[in-house]
Amino acid sequence: MSSGANSDYSTYLYSDSESSSSSSQQQGSIGGDSVQLGIFPASQTAEHSSSYSTVAPPSYKNASAVPGAASVAQMETGGTTSAVARKERAWYASWRGWAACGCVLFALIVLILIATIPNGFQYVEWNEYVLMRGVHPHNAGVKTNKVYSNGRYWTGTGYDQLKYPRTFNTIVYKEGSPSGTILAFTDSGIEFSIECSYLYWIIPEQIPLLYSLYPTSYHSRIAALGLRALKNVAPNYSLRQYVTNRDEIQLAMYNSLASELASLCGNVPCVEIRGRRHFQLRRAVVPSQIRSTWLNAAVQNQVNIKQEAEQVRVLVVKETDRLRAEISANITLVNTSAAAEAHRIRTSAVAEADRIRAEANAEAFRIREQAKGSGIQSVLTALNISDSEGTRELLSLLTVMDSTNTDVKSLYQSTSVFSDPSTRVILGASNAVVSV
Repeated sequence: MSSGANSDYSTYLYSDSESSSSSSQQQGSIGGDSVQLGIFPASQTAEHSSSYSTVAPPSYKNASAVPGAASVAQMETGGTTSAVARKERAWYASWRGWAACGCVLFALIVLILIATIPNGFQYVEWNEYVLMRGVHPHNAGVKTNKVYSNGRYWTGTGYDQLKYPRTFNTIVYKEGSPSGTILAFTDSGIEFSIECSYLYWIIPEQIPLLYSLYPTSYHSRIAALGLRALKNVAPNYSLRQYVTNRDEIQLAMYNSLASELASLCGNVPCVEIRGRRHFQLRRAVVPSQIRSTWLNAAVQNQVNIKQEAEQVRVLVVKETDRLRAEISANITLVNTSAAAEAHRIRTSAVAEADRIRAEANAEAFRIREQAKGSGIQSVLTALNISDSEGTRELLSLLTVMDSTNTDVKSLYQSTSVFSDPSTRVILGASNAVVSV
């Protein structure tokens, strides 16, 4: 090693055989060799420097020719160290120092890469759109050339994210809301508020345009536009209409709101309301004095309804009693009529039965008498009785039989008309009188 030209003292390596006084030496070791680190004035080191500069490091063919190896061997064997050996040892010590510096530098580079490479990745969540924004002077500003959706991206270090929501954004208008309050007036001049809300969605392709127009305040701008659109519609309706005509008012407010938000970025829509279902007309906040009037009117209306219902109840009770009495009278009448009709039918049936029976008896009597006459005529013919005396006697005999239930046998014994044998045969055939 050579000393600096402007230094008062220089440091160099030398062997044990060239040691100087103990007051100007420090003991050291390099590569296992026992060496002395001497500090001498610049005038003495100049000579060594000039001698070192005249000798170039040798070329080594193998591992045994490593710089300083020969001089180390000579030191171990107690040989004399030459000037060339000292130069070789100095060059070897310098080489070892540079190798250590290279290792340290390599380790530092690896540590820096390990620390910086993870920071070069950007992670975008599922519910976000992102524009990358440089934070260092060489890349400062928002990069509007690409809109990032969910995923992992390599952007390098020095970037952070400007986030936009990927889901619907809610804006609510009511008393105390940061978005504002919608006010209207009744016919009597009393102020009341109207609560509304809606969901808007940012069109991802227009995020760079939205950023260029509203870098930090697009949400408040959208809320202001929506408030203006709804305030243009709200005074057109009365407080009672907000209760009775909600569908009509909601449609009118939605149309005005959608038209106003479409002009947020000029002729190109940046945000939109996806359908009427994303706008909600919540309620009209009724002032306390009007609420009291409405409540009293509602109570009175209920009282009137109750009184009407009571009147109807009385009429229904009276009508029910009348119908009940009428039905009872009808039941009595029907029962009486039914009993009378049953008696009439029963009497008629009995009379008709008697008539039919009398007619039947009369007819039977007629038939019987006719048969009897025919029988008598047959008997007279059979008995060959043709004179009136015999006929009269036979008829008398038959009359006696009918009135006294006398059988033919008794009459036969007491009547002369049966003296004729033929008469006995004829009468016996029908009355079982075969002989006397």
